Order: sequence, then structure tokens, then C-alpha cells
Amino acid sequence: FNISSFGEEFNFKSTEINILEKGNLIIADKGVKIETQDSLIIEGEKSEYNKKKKILKILGNVKVYDKINNIVINSNNVNYLKNKELIFTVGKSIAEIENKYFIDSIDLNLDRNTMEIYSKKKTSVKDTNGYYFSLEEFSFDIKKKFLKGKNVFLKDISNNEYNLKTIDLNLNNYNFYGNDLYVNFDNSLFGNKENEPRLYGKQITDDPNESKILDGSFTTCKKNKKNCPPWLISAKEITHKKNQKRIEYRNAWLEIYKKPIIYFPYFYHPDPTVKRQSGFLNPSISNSSVSGSVVKIPYYKVISEDKDLTFSPQLFLDKKIILQTEY
Repeated sequence: FNISSFGEEFNFKSTEINILEKGNLIIADKGVKIETQDSLIIEGEKSEYNKKKKILKILGNVKVYDKINNIVINSNNVNYLKNKELIFTVGKSIAEIENKYFIDSIDLNLDRNTMEIYSKKKTSVKDTNGYYFSLEEFSFDIKKKFLKGKNVFLKDISNNEYNLKTIDLNLNNYNFYGNDLYVNFDNSLFGNKENEPRLYGKQITDDPNESKILDGSFTTCKKNKKNCPPWLISAKEITHKKNQKRIEYRNAWLEIYKKPIIYFPYFYHPDPTVKRQSGFLNPSISNSSVSGSVVKIPYYKVISEDKDLTFSPQLFLDKKIILQTEY
């Protein structure tokens, strides 16, 4: 049967339709397809429409198609509040937006007035560019392509893993702002798979030209629960200048076993993608029964295409210094 509800809000198609309570309650069973005047199509096994409250409930293998905005939602329990233009699901739900963004969530909400999709439950978001997000709660502005979330795990196209307390991200260009940052870099970027490079920071602002981290610290040392890490560099401000392929530090300390050893008002080194450039190399620490503990802080200088100089001062804990140079 075909039937249009009073007011032309919905058009029902089903093999079995019951009209009750003087036309104020429409129940469709054994498969139903519902269409609206604004190109919204909802399919399911069963539906119930309360005309007075303007509430539509659909149960069983529900698919919601928004043709105008290119949105598809799949769930077993969907409710549509016509007055508020709010579609919300109960339980596990999967949404696909513009064939580009894929959302796996629980209790998903779609506000058709503001074109915002959101949930307060744990959600994963993937896009066709290869980015993956896991969020405890999220909101996504579909028109502006702006994603917000809390307790975020982000994996980028370079396999770097970010953990943030909050994130505000523009998916048009992947600019983002976040708090309480922890990053695990891909080991292969640093030339030694034994390294476990990671970065901490209170705040991050990231765009295509540079990343800026406040109150940050960085190390490549392998994780060790007892003495972790043997060395790290902490700074009030760390800036990754992507076009120059350079990482800059301001008001920085080199810390050995959590003790500040050397202060740098400013210094920089090449980022992990650079194969050959002047700058500081990774510091190292060693220990022997003869010389004791020693810290080496090498500086690499490119002279020409086939010439270079490495200056490697060695600092001993007994305050002795050896200046070593290799040409």
C-alpha cells in the first residue's frame, strides 16, 4: 500500500499499513519505505508515526538516505523528530558522509537544521585521505568540515600517532588546535628502528606551514620503565617549520635522567625527513667502568656536497670535557 500522512510530511510504502487513533497513528509493518518532500528516504522493517507529536520511529535494518547532502546512516533503531529536524539512533550506528568520511559510533545524532552530526559515545572517524580518529565524544560540522572531540587518538598518513585531550580540526586542510599532546612518531623516520621517538606538549597548533607546541619535550630514547628516558629536550616552545624542514627550540634544557644539564636559549635541528643538513644530531649517553658516565652532543656541519664536519663534545659527570672533531 501507499499512503501519505496528513500534512504531506511523509509518504509511506509498505505491504501492511495500519491507521489508528483517527489517523493520528500510522504503523507500517513487514518492510517500509518512507519518503519526504526534501529528498529524505528511510527504509526499515517496521515504522510508527505519531502525527500529534510528529515523531517517527523506525526499527530493524534501518537505512537513512539524505540525497541532497549525500549522507547515509545505518542502524537498527532510528527516531526522527520532525519538528526539530533531528534524527537520532539508538545503539550501534554507521554513517557515511559525501563518500569521504566514515563514522562508526553509538547513539548518533544528526541535526538537519545546523547540519551537525555528533555523539557523546566513543566514535571512530576515517576519511579517504588515510586519516583515522578515535574520540570519546565528537561533533562534526558537515558544511564547514570541522571536527571537535575529546580524548582523541589520531593516526596520520605518515603513521604518526597523536593522543590529545581535546581537538579542533579543519578537515579541509587538516589545521588543528589541541591540548595535552602526546605523539608517537614512526620509528623509520629517525633512521634507527630501535629508537622510539615521542613528543609531549601542553598545547599544539598545527597548519600546513608549521606546528607549534608549548611546554613540550622530545626524546628518541627507547622506552624503559626504570630510567625513562635517559635524555630528553624540554622547551617552552617547539616549532616545526615544515617548509624549511627544521625543528626549533626556545628556552630549552637538555635533561639527563630527569636532571637539567645544559640550557639553550635557542637552537634547532633538521626534521626527521632531512637526510643531510647542518644541525645538532641526536645526543647519546654511555657508561663504562673506566670513564664513568658520559654525554655526547654532536653537531653536524655540511661544508659542501662531498665534505662535512662533525663536532662532538663529550661531557663527563666528573666535569671533564673532551672535544672531538671528525672531518
